[in-house]
Amino acid sequence: MVTVCGFVLSTHLWQIYVLLIIKSSFSALFSPAESGKIKEIVPNEFMQPAVATRELVNNGAKIVGPIISGAIVSFIGIKWAFYLDSLTFILSALFLSWVPGAGTVRTNQGKTYTFKRQSFMQQFKEGFRFIIQSPRLLAGLLVFCFVFFALQIADSQIVILLRELDGDPTNLLGWIMAASGTGVICASLLLNKKEIKSYLTSLCFGSMELGSVLALEGTLIHSPYLLVAILYPLTGIIAGFSFGMAMMPFDIMVQKMTPQHLTGRVFGVIGSFVTTSTLLGLACGGLISQYLGVVFTFILSGSLLVMCGMIVYSFRRRLDGVKKDAESITGTLH
Repeated sequence: MVTVCGFVLSTHLWQIYVLLIIKSSFSALFSPAESGKIKEIVPNEFMQPAVATRELVNNGAKIVGPIISGAIVSFIGIKWAFYLDSLTFILSALFLSWVPGAGTVRTNQGKTYTFKRQSFMQQFKEGFRFIIQSPRLLAGLLVFCFVFFALQIADSQIVILLRELDGDPTNLLGWIMAASGTGVICASLLLNKKEIKSYLTSLCFGSMELGSVLALEGTLIHSPYLLVAILYPLTGIIAGFSFGMAMMPFDIMVQKMTPQHLTGRVFGVIGSFVTTSTLLGLACGGLISQYLGVVFTFILSGSLLVMCGMIVYSFRRRLDGVKKDAESITGTLH
């Protein structure tokens, strides 16, 4: 809440940068805690619809939020959009204060685990050790990080790509973003109803479909503007759906395989790796676009995603056949 209000009160650009760093730091703390709380509350048999519902709410808010924001800015001014936004964080904190906490948790084997005070590195090592002892989690994490890396190579350059058009790219960018959110919502609705048989298979096909869309967008950019204006929102829906079908199954797999007392640590490690992959993808995307062109950047990004999905798909049976119980790993950690 304080950070959001700070954006309104800032007078220099460096203050905005500092506030953005603070905001990202709080987000990095929130995400593993949120995942841990879901694990604490939701039984494994309901984990898939729970994660799908969470993403449905998140992406629905990304569509509804800008609409409400535009109305607020139009009628009462941009500063009030920030003030009302900060109020929503206060309401969120009040809602969370009613959610019961737990100092101890019970594992599937009936053992009671009490949380101990540990340093950041101890917690990070504990989460990382659990991941590397589970081949499916480790493989999923590596693929997931590569998907984010390859995706950011193109996604960071979407504005540069749209500058190649003869028409106005501003409205088209808005439609693409809304279409992408709609695609994720469609994936959330599907996963609310249909059970996933193989998480790695879903991750592979999601990666290949997403890569195909990005390569197609790079290829079509010099087509007539009317054709691009029609096809790009459609590809945005497919891209959002493919990303959702790659992201949510991995999230569900981690939730189900990770013991409750390690969920925050494991998701913290995953978040660190994904953030690093994202930053590397952003940097590589800028360099490739500058020296080899933005069209080549999209085709390269799409090709990497398709290749990644195909390679992992060829090994999926071996990885899915690994039946290593998460509780046995936990016993080793104890």
